[in-house]
Amino acid sequence: MFGFFKKKKLSPVNQIFMSLEKESIDKISIAAKVIMSMQMSFQRQPNYIRTIHSKFIRGYTFGYFETAITRFGLPNSQDETILRVIIGHAIVFGPDIDAIQFVKDSINLQDDPEYAAALQTGMEEFSDAMDKSYSLHKLRGFYLDNCNA
Repeated sequence: MFGFFKKKKLSPVNQIFMSLEKESIDKISIAAKVIMSMQMSFQRQPNYIRTIHSKFIRGYTFGYFETAITRFGLPNSQDETILRVIIGHAIVFGPDIDAIQFVKDSINLQDDPEYAAALQTGMEEFSDAMDKSYSLHKLRGFYLDNCNA
């Protein structure tokens, strides 16, 4: 009658959240928390938004989550991986980005050497973090160099 009981339409990212099984969300959240714990100290810096849109951060986070998906044994067909990578980005960057568009734009950079090197760095640092309790030194260094510039 007044629209009180209308079903609210979910955003595309929330639709992805709802489509994935709980195990994927839980494990991607664990991986995201490692980045978030380091990144929070940079969110109030003057160049934070510009920094997170850089080729380095795009490549790093994509590679990081792609490796997390594989290492956690989550479903990893191409489409399943992309959905999980989007969720990882949505958790890490929250309202600072449109996670779906951000990941699409990142995929379009895959032939860029700077992006490709950062992708490899994200993959390596996730593996190192899992294997050796290693912290994300290159990611932290990039934020330090760029957020206050």
